[in-house]
Amino acid sequence: MIRFSLAVLFSFAALPACAQEADPPNRIYVAYYQISYGDLLEWVDSHYQNSVPVLDGLVQEGVITNYNARMHNTGGKYNVRQGFVGNDDTDFDEFWEKYLARLEEANATAFERGNRMILAHEDEIWNLDVVEIPDGGGSQYLYDAQFLVNFADMEDVNRTFREVFAPASTRRLRTG
Repeated sequence: MIRFSLAVLFSFAALPACAQEADPPNRIYVAYYQISYGDLLEWVDSHYQNSVPVLDGLVQEGVITNYNARMHNTGGKYNVRQGFVGNDDTDFDEFWEKYLARLEEANATAFERGNRMILAHEDEIWNLDVVEIPDGGGSQYLYDAQFLVNFADMEDVNRTFREVFAPASTRRLRTG
């Protein structure tokens, strides 16, 4: 089972016309890592030297649309979060196969060391949607609903989100 989350940013500000011309990315795969605090600087350095070139290539090939990495130094089990951004048709299994294979091929020693720095790990896939609300005074908030979904059912869950949940949420918010 994979934790599956729906996140909807309800925006009360008008979206620019250019943002409505193309479908924005609507899915993000988040990998949470617990890295020893003594290893964080080494992990960051390795990320920039080894991961970023591989991820840039995967973006250029259209395997993912974007990526990010965030970290914090206080509290919580996981102190590094990597995000891999895509769309409904993004095959994250294909992404992981290519990403890990290319990392290992580029620098097997750094790949092994990076894996040994990970003390704990968890993944989530988030579906994202923006709902525009007229006359909201410029405020924004984030709605988050989390479900455990068998990975084999993800296609059906995504279709339900796109066809039922997002339109129903938009109607309810617009009418109060």
